[in-house]
Amino acid sequence: MPRWDYSDEPESAERITVCDFTRESEQLRRFLASERADGGGDAAEDVAGGLLAATKLDWEAVTKLVVHFADQPCHSLRYHDPNLLDFYPNGCPSGLVPEELLAQLATSRMSYTFCGLTAATDQMVSVFASAFQHADAAFASAQRGSSTSMEGTNLPRVRKEENCEPEVKGEQFFSKFASTVAAPQSNEDKERQQKTSPRGVVSHGLVNTRVPGPASNAGAPSATVTDDVKHILGRWPKDVPPLHADGSESIDVAFLVDVTGSMGWCIQATKDKISLIMNVMRAEEPDADMRFAFVGYRDHFNGPNRIVMQNFTGNMDVLQAFLQNVHVIPNNDSCEDAAGGLEAALALDWRADMKMVIHFADAPAHGQKYHEGLIHTDQYPLGDPRGLDPEDLVRQLASRGMAYHFASINRTTDKMVAIFKDAYAAGGGIK
Repeated sequence: MPRWDYSDEPESAERITVCDFTRESEQLRRFLASERADGGGDAAEDVAGGLLAATKLDWEAVTKLVVHFADQPCHSLRYHDPNLLDFYPNGCPSGLVPEELLAQLATSRMSYTFCGLTAATDQMVSVFASAFQHADAAFASAQRGSSTSMEGTNLPRVRKEENCEPEVKGEQFFSKFASTVAAPQSNEDKERQQKTSPRGVVSHGLVNTRVPGPASNAGAPSATVTDDVKHILGRWPKDVPPLHADGSESIDVAFLVDVTGSMGWCIQATKDKISLIMNVMRAEEPDADMRFAFVGYRDHFNGPNRIVMQNFTGNMDVLQAFLQNVHVIPNNDSCEDAAGGLEAALALDWRADMKMVIHFADAPAHGQKYHEGLIHTDQYPLGDPRGLDPEDLVRQLASRGMAYHFASINRTTDKMVAIFKDAYAAGGGIK
């Protein structure tokens, strides 16, 4: 359970304080006991900075919840009454846009509940609610007192008694709020969540690209090894399609996986699906010379741990043992070194008649052209700092006769995938 706190001034050393996730509740209690409130000089606060900090926590669980308590809005007249004192009426001085940060929360499947302590946050809450609705995600608001009515927004809320003193009745409010957050979902709520969730909880589509085998492999089909393998995560079909090796004597399959902190909630499921794919392929083509490899990539922030890899091996036990020692490591922004991962995958010891890359990821490559709404949380918005071109690497996959499957974990990769599909086609592959 983490705790972020935010004060205001951009250069303040105490603007953000954090206790990252811990299973020890006493650790968080001690942290809270040491916290104190500091004035920001004006009424509006650095809500955007707090949201940015929250996105950088070491999120790992399947269920993610952000509970936001505040009595003042963020900077910019867009979020509050013009009579409110705001030293930055044109917006966050660091250039952050709260709606973009909320979109990032939504696409990462985080539930977000805002606990408004005063009516001053009403206008901001309305804007936030619209941002979440635009992202097809659920937004909840808990408000105190009749003056904070949010008519027209359809936001669920809990109320404390009318006209009660915050100092006296505040504990009742927080108790009610906590019980509301923790209450089990009704069937109606679950159905609504399933309808509004970007792609469900653990069920995500597989973008499937194909490439004909090289001319020298006359027996190889134009379809990929698994011919429309769908839903690698979450909804793997009971009857996996045949491999259609059709005369190919050898098959190389490389698993390319984002192993940064945001993948923590599904890394074990990803490992399980990798094991399943290997077992199914072995069963379908017992006589084929089949080898498997693994490339895990993180980001430039992770230094020597940026790339972890096991080159091709025909011994599944070797790869299984390697997978057991692969762990996710947190990163410092929302984009990852997908380019470095592709580079490492291309450098593997490829030699089979049929070649295939299966790529699992929940974040786009660096470069604003590959994502939407993450410009302020991409450390390298101009592109890969080493000068790698992800599209060129994808074209190389196609030109070298490698089938390429992308397992999309969430919508943040959609723009990148569309660009990759065009690059793959330009390299001689089939979208």
